[in-house]
Amino acid sequence: MAFGWSAGDILSAINFIIDAAQALDDVNGAPKEFRQASTFLRNLDKALLPLCTFTALEARPGYKANIEAEVDAIRTPIEKFMRDVDDMAKHLGGDSGSSKTSRFRWLKSISSKLEWHYFTSKKALSLQNEVEGHLRVIDTLMQRLTVDMIHKLPADIKVGMQETIDTALNTHLSLFKSSIVGDISQHDIANRSIWLQQLEELFERYLGSQRLRLTTSPAPSLPPQYTPTEQRSSDEQPGFTIYTPEMLKTNAARVEEHLIPKDPDFLPRRIDGITADVELTHRLQLWWTTPSSDLLWIQGADTNPCSNDPPLAVDISAVAREANIPVLSYTCRRLHPSTGNEIAPLDLFADLLYSLIWQCAQAISDTLNTSVDFGISRFKFEDNSPASITSALELFHDLIRAEDKFIRKIVVLNSLQLLEYSGDGFLETQFGKLIGIVLQGDTKAVGPCIKTVVLTEEQTLMLLNSVGAEKTLDASRMVGSSGFLAISELKENKP
Repeated sequence: MAFGWSAGDILSAINFIIDAAQALDDVNGAPKEFRQASTFLRNLDKALLPLCTFTALEARPGYKANIEAEVDAIRTPIEKFMRDVDDMAKHLGGDSGSSKTSRFRWLKSISSKLEWHYFTSKKALSLQNEVEGHLRVIDTLMQRLTVDMIHKLPADIKVGMQETIDTALNTHLSLFKSSIVGDISQHDIANRSIWLQQLEELFERYLGSQRLRLTTSPAPSLPPQYTPTEQRSSDEQPGFTIYTPEMLKTNAARVEEHLIPKDPDFLPRRIDGITADVELTHRLQLWWTTPSSDLLWIQGADTNPCSNDPPLAVDISAVAREANIPVLSYTCRRLHPSTGNEIAPLDLFADLLYSLIWQCAQAISDTLNTSVDFGISRFKFEDNSPASITSALELFHDLIRAEDKFIRKIVVLNSLQLLEYSGDGFLETQFGKLIGIVLQGDTKAVGPCIKTVVLTEEQTLMLLNSVGAEKTLDASRMVGSSGFLAISELKENKP
């Protein structure tokens, strides 16, 4: 039993939820409620899966008790949802069966299908309200447990190695000592006691030196942007430095080697993107000229950059550039253009960060003069490891705040649904920090005003957690060939 809920029962719940989500997706032109319910159920099965495989809880009883309490809070609503949905299916047509391919597929009548879909979507949204908060707490507890175990792992390994080596040393040295003592016993009594004392001191010093080698001192914690003098590259001069735009662009060139290459077929076929709708352009300008940083999440838009009509990301970037506003733009891709392999979410997030850093350096104001450390060592990233991603976030934070509050920037992030972290706590945390950076650009009048537009084809739990539903616009009611939202959907912000 895992937390009072058996792994088999959890897997059964996951399979049931997946079937229900697939059945909700089967309706062509599904309304918004069906899509929201389906998205929640698909995210719910990802949240439940780690509960089946996490086996390290016995090592930390304190975490187990807390997780058990939260699991107990979600178990009853989930099981009730399963019973209600299954009972409704049976009521509408008979036994739904237990096969994954047959569950809910026997509903042939259109009226029965619609009745089941409306009933299930309402139940799913009600379930979301009941368990969403508990799921976040479970995810946080799992992350804390993992970090705690990783933090204590080196100490546990060191203790185990030290005990093993000490035992082996004592075993072998005891035999060696006995042999020497036997030889000493053949000498006169006056010198024997002196030799024995010296031998004891020799063994103690030797064992002490071995223990010192096994006990490592923690390395000093240095800020990520600091590089010790002996590790600085020859082209960096120690001391106080004023960085200019040219220096930043030169240093940022180091980041280009880490960027995923652009596939020519991936570029939009139309790149002018200027909408003919003057009123819409006016609404956009009203939004990005307000004095505070803000974020707009457009959900349900067609984010395919290869379509004949340019996506919203291209149009918005073009309108901003037409108004001489610096734009940082990035489109997520599922497949690597060189290998054709699927890009892992963490690698995709790293590429997004490196691209934003490079673009930010290129778009820096010509009047910039700053003493913030933008040395070349900060632009060197060895890989896409957590340490490199953390350093890249700190560098982007400093870069985008390097200019004064009178500068405005537009950040356009396209197809972010591909960054769904699927239980990756590190990626979730770092993405939340990125959203925090762009939302707090003008905090306490430090840094430029940053307007961010996020576009996705569907709703994702990651964005709901980091952005929130209050900043969301539904693009399912888009009008016009330009791909922009209807005028009524863009609310006019007052300064």
